[in-house]
Amino acid sequence: SPNHIALIYHDQKITYKDLDQNINQYAYYLASLGIGKGDSVALSCYNTPEFIYSYFAITKIGAMVVPLNLMLTLDELQYILINAETKAIIIHPKIAEKLQLNPSSLKEGLGIKEMIILDDTLKQKILQSAPSSFPQLDPSSTSTLLYTSGTTGKPKGAMLSHKNLL
Repeated sequence: SPNHIALIYHDQKITYKDLDQNINQYAYYLASLGIGKGDSVALSCYNTPEFIYSYFAITKIGAMVVPLNLMLTLDELQYILINAETKAIIIHPKIAEKLQLNPSSLKEGLGIKEMIILDDTLKQKILQSAPSSFPQLDPSSTSTLLYTSGTTGKPKGAMLSHKNLL
C-alpha cells in the first residue's frame, strides 16, 4: 500500500508514496541538468533518505550510480571519478567540506560537469524541477558501478545490471 511506511530516519517516517514522489523529483532534477542514459553519477552521502532518493533517481533516468566509500582519500576519489568517467557527483556538504572539494576544481581537473551538494538550496531546486519522461531501461544495462577496495592495486569497478538488482 502506498501509505505504508517505507523508511524511518530518526523521527521521520516516509511512506512508499512519498518515497516514490521524492525519487521522481530527484530524477526530474537530474534530467534537467542533462544527466541521462549511460552517464556515470558518483554518490557520496551518509545513510540518509537523500542517499536513497539519489540512488534510485539516478537509475530511473538510466544513468549509472557510482557509490563512493565515505572513507576515500582525495586521491582515491579522483582515481574513481576519472576511471568511471563520471559526469556528475552528488555529495553531502560535510563530505565535500572534509575533502575540500569545490565545483571549479572538479570541472577543471576531473571533467565533471555537475557537483550537486545535498543541501537546502538543492531541495528548493528539486521542488522546482519540471516533470519529464523516463527512458525505457534495458535490464542488462549497467545500473551500478561498485569499486573494490583495491587491496592488491588500484580499485576496479564491478558492474551490476538493473536485472542484478531486481
